Order: sequence, then C-alpha cells, then structure tokens
Amino acid sequence: FPVPKLVRERVDLSSPEELTSFGVDEQRKTVLNGKEYLRALKIPSTPQDLNEGFETFTRQSETGDLNRILESLKEASVDLKGVNVVSFRNNFNKIMETPYSRDSWMISITKS
Repeated sequence: FPVPKLVRERVDLSSPEELTSFGVDEQRKTVLNGKEYLRALKIPSTPQDLNEGFETFTRQSETGDLNRILESLKEASVDLKGVNVVSFRNNFNKIMETPYSRDSWMISITKS
C-alpha cells in the first residue's frame, strides 16, 4: 500500500503582545489594570531549608478563571474579532515543552 503524503497547512503565528492587565486583590476580587498587584518576587530570608521535602512535593491544581481575562479585555475595549485563542501565558509553554518534560499537566478549554 502506498503511504499517503502528509499535507501540512501553514500556520501564521504572531508574537504575543500585552493588550491589558489585571490583578487580584486581598479579597480575591479582580482589579482591572491593577499593575500594582504584579510585584516582583522577593526571596525571603528564612531559617528553614526550602529544599527540604522537594522530592515528595505534589503539585496542586492550578485551575484559573478565564473570565477574569475576558472581563479585563472587555473593559479595555479590546476588539477580539479575528482572535482565535485567549489563554493564560504559560499554557503554550506547557504544550511546547511536553516532549522534553516529565511533568504532567492539564489545560481546560472552553469554546464560545
């Protein structure tokens, strides 16, 4: 039997760009354009060894709320015509690193 030729459709990818931002306050409410909630990591000085127990660490569920992203885009009057995907920024890293990683992951998808 002849092997069928693989047909690849060209996919144009654009560079990601920030359209808007949001933060989450202490009461877990969305703050639109809340850049003050996007602080840089400051590593605390602790008397404990933070590597202790790392071998037995179990990653917790990282489910997010896409509604916060969509609400922020709506508030910023971002035109979503022609937009195919809205995602958290790390999801595409997870997909692309899959062949090289032993970590398991899950992504929730919603079609509107």
